[in-house]
Amino acid sequence: MNREQSMYGYLKESCAKTQAVKIKYFNRTITAGELCKRIENTAGFLQAVGVKKGDSVGIALPNIPEAVIS
Repeated sequence: MNREQSMYGYLKESCAKTQAVKIKYFNRTITAGELCKRIENTAGFLQAVGVKKGDSVGIALPNIPEAVIS
């Protein structure tokens, strides 16, 4: 385990198998490819509204897929 790697770095490594199921939520599944795409879209949005490296952002969500994606 590389202790210098971010959580996103570990996720990106695991996204090589894009069809692997990463999240099961009620009757829905989210594959690795979909999860990575949604995370990258969210990151792009945050950058577009001015969030920069080093900024802190609070996420107040229940245990739903959007909490993981955020």
